[in-house]
Amino acid sequence: MASAPPYPTAPPAHMAAAAASVPYPTSGGPSYAASAPPAAAEFKTRVQLFISCKKLVDKDVLSKSDPICVVDMLQGSIDASRAGGQFREVGRTEGIQDNLNPEFARSVTVDYYFEEVQHLRFVVYDIDDERRDVRAGGGELLGEVTTQLSQIVTKSPLVLNLTYEGRTSGFGTIKITAEEMSAINEDIDMDWTATKLDKMDF
Repeated sequence: MASAPPYPTAPPAHMAAAAASVPYPTSGGPSYAASAPPAAAEFKTRVQLFISCKKLVDKDVLSKSDPICVVDMLQGSIDASRAGGQFREVGRTEGIQDNLNPEFARSVTVDYYFEEVQHLRFVVYDIDDERRDVRAGGGELLGEVTTQLSQIVTKSPLVLNLTYEGRTSGFGTIKITAEEMSAINEDIDMDWTATKLDKMDF
């Protein structure tokens, strides 16, 4: 797995202002008292991750690979070393047929906590059997990489080499672009009516 640089001490400027505001398909996501300081986990924003790959390995004999990317997040880690944690899927892209340079249209949405180290793993599979999940015998591994969400946000777009069974070259690259999701503002039109009001004119 590729190691990520140290976690930055501050969020990017364009996301810091939003800090106080506060599943996946197959191929085919508090408030606190004003008098109390907020917990670190409450400083967050939601980001969309857009994924593309270049020069993937061709696993198919008569055609090109049919890639799909599955995104996992480390859960329950006791420290930045990832000890004691377990990766769990948080989303996946659509599958694309016969393409070694896919630009996936389906993004993956995650919560970005400014004061936490969040490890994400991107696993690219070649879809072999559309009737089965790629993690249950329906796909073949093309490459994977692990990095920190903070690195994706602060260095977006982030380009990394995919690895395969410990080997770090010759398996293509993955580009991950993070975009902050804007808060949805809705205008509400209200019509008021009343009946049997008291007559107040003299």
